[in-house]
Amino acid sequence: MADEKKMEEQIKDIACSKNLKSFQRNRYFYGKLLTVRDFEEEQRYFIEKQRLINRLIHGEGVVCGLKVEKVEDKSGFIRITPGVALDCCGREIVVPEPVEINLSKKISLEDFGDEETITRWVTIRYSACGKEPVPAYSAESSCEETCCYSRIMEGYEIEVVEEKPEECTSYGNGKICDVWSDLSKVNEYVNIWHQKCPAFEEKPLILAKIEVKKESDSIEINNIDNAIVKEEEFNKKLVYSNPRLYELINCVEKQEGPQGPKGDKGDRGPRGPKGEKGSPGPGLEEGLTYIQKISWKHNGEMKLNGFKKLWIQFSNKIKSESLNENTFLVAIKVPVTHSISDPQTETEIEILTYQLEYLKGNIKPSDNQTFSFLIDNGIQAYIKYLLNLLKEHESQQKIQVLIQIKCDFILDEKGRAVAGHHIAGKGKSGLWIKDKYNIPGGIFESWFYLVPE
Repeated sequence: MADEKKMEEQIKDIACSKNLKSFQRNRYFYGKLLTVRDFEEEQRYFIEKQRLINRLIHGEGVVCGLKVEKVEDKSGFIRITPGVALDCCGREIVVPEPVEINLSKKISLEDFGDEETITRWVTIRYSACGKEPVPAYSAESSCEETCCYSRIMEGYEIEVVEEKPEECTSYGNGKICDVWSDLSKVNEYVNIWHQKCPAFEEKPLILAKIEVKKESDSIEINNIDNAIVKEEEFNKKLVYSNPRLYELINCVEKQEGPQGPKGDKGDRGPRGPKGEKGSPGPGLEEGLTYIQKISWKHNGEMKLNGFKKLWIQFSNKIKSESLNENTFLVAIKVPVTHSISDPQTETEIEILTYQLEYLKGNIKPSDNQTFSFLIDNGIQAYIKYLLNLLKEHESQQKIQVLIQIKCDFILDEKGRAVAGHHIAGKGKSGLWIKDKYNIPGGIFESWFYLVPE
């Protein structure tokens, strides 16, 4: 017995956190010495987070099952059906099998006094105990052996008490129904969420209120109130899962009557006076800056020896700092060869794919209206190598060059984004609605092909 008591003292189940706290999790690295504390902290991190969600999002109460009922063939016995509940600490209480309780062991005949019937409360609370003792070898003495529990069994305790237990601190104050549909009280509605988070408390959950009576030398069950009705309202704490809420919403929807028939169309009223002209809305604008000229032919070809610089010209001056390596992009479509093994012929096969590679270059402005992208030295030699690679796989030797001008971020001197949509590959940007209206922003995208000299 002394050894068992000593073993029980070694069990340190994760306690109920009374207040909010910051979470700290383990950090692992090679060479770290792991102790019991590390593994306990690992469990505590996930368990306490789950309990926080259970308590503050789901709440406390019965999730399913846990009905208190009479045992028909046993006088004075009640049965708790299998089920799940969440307590005030957010801990899951699981009753996997029916539990029968002999009330004569919970209530004495002296408790009745002169009363014919008395009321008692059936409650359940979370508990934990040790399981599977194993030897723990200590360094204190090579001859001493201590046993410790290797598992913690999460369980429950059912009690039948005389006084109604104090319940968990509740979120609600009964005022949400007064303000939720009134837009003039929106601040009062939000303030409900600003209330202090409820404390985590070691309190039992009430399953039912029972009324028992004394019959000679035995106790008989007179009534079981699972809903805990008071003044025509039930006070049972329940957890409303998403499926339950969905059912309730459907119930409310079904209570509404069907939509009535559509009424006759009324007479047209007189036309009202013309309103004042409103301010222009977003979208089409007049006089936007656009790209009016480019140095290459869209979808055309360019000799490799002429690929030294590319330039674009805007219709108005722009802020030079807004056109940079992030908004003026030049890329080439690079062939990549892969060798794969054909399982049928057991031979190596070469295939060709493509990927985009963005080129590094220097961007230089000329009067803040024309900008050049100067190609770095060595790029021509690299492209010449790629053209030779294509010669082995393709009938045509071409390298595609892709240009992107991100006009959402390029601003003119008035601070307006450049109209950048490149429609139909005309080498000029803009939508030109009614020959004068455009939309600011967009990506000017164009391409051409490099061919051998």
